[in-house]
Amino acid sequence: MIAKKTLMEQTREYILNYIREQRLEPGDKLPAQREISRILNVSPKIPEIVLNELESEHIVIRKSGRGTFLAVPDINCMENVAVSRNVFLLLPTLRNSYFADCAAGAEVALLARKKNLQIITREAYPDVRDITQRIVEAGTVGIIAHFCPAELRNFANRHKVPLVEFRDRKMQGRVPKVCKYVISDIRAAALMQGRHLLDLGHRDIYLAGDPSGDTCEYRFRILKEFLEENGCKVRHMPQLHPIPHYPSYEAIGVELAQRMLQEGLPATAGIFFNTSRAVGAMRYLRQNGVRVPEDFSITGFDRPLQTGFPEPVITASCHNRETELAVSLLFSGREGAQIVTIDPVLEPGSSTAPARK
Repeated sequence: MIAKKTLMEQTREYILNYIREQRLEPGDKLPAQREISRILNVSPKIPEIVLNELESEHIVIRKSGRGTFLAVPDINCMENVAVSRNVFLLLPTLRNSYFADCAAGAEVALLARKKNLQIITREAYPDVRDITQRIVEAGTVGIIAHFCPAELRNFANRHKVPLVEFRDRKMQGRVPKVCKYVISDIRAAALMQGRHLLDLGHRDIYLAGDPSGDTCEYRFRILKEFLEENGCKVRHMPQLHPIPHYPSYEAIGVELAQRMLQEGLPATAGIFFNTSRAVGAMRYLRQNGVRVPEDFSITGFDRPLQTGFPEPVITASCHNRETELAVSLLFSGREGAQIVTIDPVLEPGSSTAPARK
């Protein structure tokens, strides 16, 4: 049985057929959104969405008050992706040692498969249209994404480009057929750290360094609820500025430690948003006479890579082999959505100890 096409699929097909049949050249004008709506007897919202999608694929250009124009002569520009050897890795940044480690792991895993790694960071490409343009120009056999705008997910689904997305929880709603997911269980990682500090007798704890400044941020919300249920006083301390404001992630930790000392360091432990922030805070506290962990225990998230190998080593919860699993999943060849969940492990360092009396 042949599945019936949706109204959006029919609209997309109509527009592409119109371009072919009318032999439009770059710069030629397409029918207006309302005209397409009238011809196909659909809501004007449907051609609006389809035209926006075609613009994100660089097939058309939409000019406010003037209309929609053909952008490229080849509307089948993604048909040659299968011959490419490129795999695109989308990362928020390379300034974080965790994401730099992900890039290194991906390069090793892809070289073993004779594939080329292409890195895109959100810092360098904040507009998803620029991301899709680079993918279209270079060609790709797959995408691995640590950040994935909905437009990119739809782009991959329309062009049947395999996509593996990292997430901290399962996606709600309909899952695109080309998408597969590596789920890093952030809830379990958060609870693991909370239990560790509780077992050491800590009952006054900072949650420090989340970039949103929002107490509902997922991992800290889980921790706040869990710690307060177990009789802890929780002190939420977000970073003051967006990440690009800082020269490094360690600098965020320095800022957090300065503010903690200004408050008199009333807590006995701090859980930091990642290990880079934790390292920056630990160095600053020790430079100012605070003993870690005797006076103050510190934990973080992600593998405890520490520039210069400072002592003590940060205790952290992390997920092993994420990148290798993502590469394997990308080339698994199985149809439909597939999900792999990675359980966290606690890597105990020497930055935590029983709470001071």
